[in-house]
Amino acid sequence: FGQNGYSPAAMSYVFGTSWYRTRTTEHVAEVNVQGTLFHVQGGDVAIAAGADYRYEGLNTTTDPLSAQGLWHFNTSPVSGAYHLFEGFGEVDVPLFKDQPWAKTLDLNGAVRVTDYSNSGTVNTWKLGAVWEPTDYIRLRFTRSRDIRAPNAQELYQPHSQGLSRVFDNNNGKDYLVDTTSGGNPNLTPEIGDTWTAGMVLMPKWGFTRHFNFSADWFHITLNNAIESIGGQAILDQCGNKSTSLCNLITFATPGDITTEPTHFLNLTQNIAQIFTDGIDFELDYNQSTGFGDFQLRALATWVDHLTITDTSGAIDRAGQTGMSTGAIPGEPHWESTTTLTYNNGPWQVSLQGHYIGAGKYNNQWVGPDQPNYSPDLSNSVSHNLVGNRLYFNFGSHYDFEPTQNGQIELFFTINNLLNTTPPVAPQDATSENPTFFDPIGRMYYMGVRFLD
Repeated sequence: FGQNGYSPAAMSYVFGTSWYRTRTTEHVAEVNVQGTLFHVQGGDVAIAAGADYRYEGLNTTTDPLSAQGLWHFNTSPVSGAYHLFEGFGEVDVPLFKDQPWAKTLDLNGAVRVTDYSNSGTVNTWKLGAVWEPTDYIRLRFTRSRDIRAPNAQELYQPHSQGLSRVFDNNNGKDYLVDTTSGGNPNLTPEIGDTWTAGMVLMPKWGFTRHFNFSADWFHITLNNAIESIGGQAILDQCGNKSTSLCNLITFATPGDITTEPTHFLNLTQNIAQIFTDGIDFELDYNQSTGFGDFQLRALATWVDHLTITDTSGAIDRAGQTGMSTGAIPGEPHWESTTTLTYNNGPWQVSLQGHYIGAGKYNNQWVGPDQPNYSPDLSNSVSHNLVGNRLYFNFGSHYDFEPTQNGQIELFFTINNLLNTTPPVAPQDATSENPTFFDPIGRMYYMGVRFLD
């Protein structure tokens, strides 16, 4: 105690340095062939086929004290690897062309077989059709079975210790709980079933010939989805009598979920199911003038549902744009990006607007302006709304004349041009969701690119 009342050994012990180093390794070998089989009324039937091999490895080393768990925050040394073999085949069949009822009608299909060393064999496939009844309308449809295997990080990411702030509905108390997070070598592939149907309009008359518009409906069910559940969700679901998730919590009194949680094991795992549906929109407009070219491109997505189903039931996270510590993130109902670009010789200038629709902080909570609000209920809070935001970004670049050594491009960018602040949200570690909203403010970039 007292000034300078410590030994060099004590100083070294308290103020040492923790570190970890991760090395990832990938080896890939593949072979592909493509060509045509025969001719049908609409054209040549094209095929493609191939096979490949991939190896993924991860190795993490740490300082000796972290390896023993002696710091307040620790990263554990871990290593692991897996490999896979796969083969695929694709075919495109242009059935008809220039018929009274169809300008074109194409069918396409694909199949892929993949064998993972750590999780076995999976099969994926796709069927699709594209029909152009006229030269200004295109209709398209796909049905597919898709998979995504866990990557090396999700499988073998080092276990690290941190803190989670959680609210216990049993006693109305907040806790700051030690949490271990990281990879899980027992993960299996995610399996998705996807339906899409869309329309493309390509007008050919008057000023509308400069427009293209498309709308595509999607309907996706994802089983065995890989997520980190989060401390709050683990505690909530344990309180809803989910025995399997209670096993991820250490309580002050073993087996008594009404006592204080003291540790969470929050590893990545295959949660039950994710379902989402909505519509993607795209609009393109191009116009050439005597003083330059203009291009307008607008992309928008409307998400109707984002329903996550696990041992506690189903929760629809569509319209949830807040970020509560330990809660599963959501998606706004509406999000769009519109870019206006002007080209004139070596100059290009663009203005982009990015819109995020209004939403809720947490779809499991109820605010005063929502039905079923009651101060007596644990899920009722004083504020559960997150406002919308519109961000503007500016960009420009100038291309110098090419030389024998390549081309030089000078660029200048301003992100968040109007210095728009994020929406006010309940304070909980972070007051806004940085996935959607800009927590930094206006930023400037200037640089030079040297192109071959």
